[in-house]
Amino acid sequence: KSIASLIPLTQMPGVRLALVGGGPESAIAHGQFAHTNAHFTGVLQGEELIDAYNAADIFVFPSQSETFGLAPVEAMACGLPVVAPFVGGLQETLRHGENSLVYDPNQPDALVNAVMRLRDTPELRQTIAQQAITYASQQSWQASMDQLIAVYSQHVRA
Repeated sequence: KSIASLIPLTQMPGVRLALVGGGPESAIAHGQFAHTNAHFTGVLQGEELIDAYNAADIFVFPSQSETFGLAPVEAMACGLPVVAPFVGGLQETLRHGENSLVYDPNQPDALVNAVMRLRDTPELRQTIAQQAITYASQQSWQASMDQLIAVYSQHVRA
């Protein structure tokens, strides 16, 4: 469901979509994006992953079930503004209008509107990218673990 939310982005002028990763849903995703301009890279690690981040202008993370979301923080460290739903553990990491643009996954056009806003407003994209770098540089494994424990504790109490 989450990856399918990216399909409308393939119709946007000036947008090229690179899908990084793999997993059990890869075959389904290949079918969903078969006649689009999307490019599947497969799983990337190390320098290849850093190169992919550096080749991008925006990082879209459509997952609606993240407990922490390391990939958005990695993208921020590479100077990318993040577009993601404001759900789960991402709520501990993402700051709308500061290091990211967040959207409501229940609003059909929210993802596309966030990407269009960054695509069409280079100043905003640059500002968020700079703040994303600052945020990522302040993260440590201990801080990340503290955030993760806080999220788990909150859900256990609920």
